[in-house]
Amino acid sequence: MSEDFNPTTAIEWKIALSEEPDDSVLRERFEAWLAAAEDHRKEWRELTQGLENFRQIGPLYREKWASLSNVEQNTAPKQGRPKRRPASFVRLSIAGFAAAAAVTFIWSSDLLLRLQADYVTGTAETRTVSLSDGSELILAPRSAVKMSYSVEKRDIRLLKGEALFKVRHDMARPFEVHTDKFTVTDIGTIFDVRMSQGEEEVSVREGEVRVQDVSGGFHNLNAGTWERIRTVSSGVSVTQGSGAPEDVGAWSAGQIIAKENSVSSVVDRLKPYYRGGVVLYGSSFGEKSLTGVYDTSDPTGAFRAIAAAHHAQMHQVSPWLTILAAP
Repeated sequence: MSEDFNPTTAIEWKIALSEEPDDSVLRERFEAWLAAAEDHRKEWRELTQGLENFRQIGPLYREKWASLSNVEQNTAPKQGRPKRRPASFVRLSIAGFAAAAAVTFIWSSDLLLRLQADYVTGTAETRTVSLSDGSELILAPRSAVKMSYSVEKRDIRLLKGEALFKVRHDMARPFEVHTDKFTVTDIGTIFDVRMSQGEEEVSVREGEVRVQDVSGGFHNLNAGTWERIRTVSSGVSVTQGSGAPEDVGAWSAGQIIAKENSVSSVVDRLKPYYRGGVVLYGSSFGEKSLTGVYDTSDPTGAFRAIAAAHHAQMHQVSPWLTILAAP
């Protein structure tokens, strides 16, 4: 295996293990990666379940696949040993298969999500919800929330994705937004909450919010400030920063703004606008820093710009699958 192929995601580990099934050192590294974080184990479970779902769908198309196989046999050279496909081709093929399988699993997961949520959006769909207290929330694509309103409090749980909240302040009825790692309490404000794979973020456009994160402590965020929690091998990493307040929730106006974010983070934010799967190939590529403004109405163009920013290659395997591969 090439030394520069250092797997860090479930799909990349699937590729590596498929190419080197008898490599004991690679297997030990995989077991260490799996044990390092619950997110790693969850990602691997979802991928393997997606692959199994994909295999079960296979018999439905057996005849079509058989005809394609016959075409390959009829056009293959009659003599000589079959040409071995390059490793890069094999890796991209496995990546494409894994991505398709993961998409199959996501479809079934979304069905379960819809049973839990009060409001859900689909691919490239945003939704504005006017709440009974005069507040408003805007759901980003592929997002879901569950409401819990009573005479004493207003609780919203973000189950998936991202939402921009415009809150009508009421001291007698606190307005709280919950995620896996945050509890955000309104102090009269407009703020954004985002969940993606291994990362959560709260940012404030106007006013102020009180935040309780995984550390258990409370602190306030003001207009233009944000807090981000990322899952890393050692646990969690908490960072804070500031920027232009008007950039908060820019996705609701059709823009994804990246300021020294990782490539993988920006790609994750663009995926809900793309009607297919996206695979990042090359572990170091996903961790590279990215700054730019990307148009959510043209996710394919955005992926092409991301690849160009780091001299990577974009392979659009089909209208439903794009692979970004480091050089």
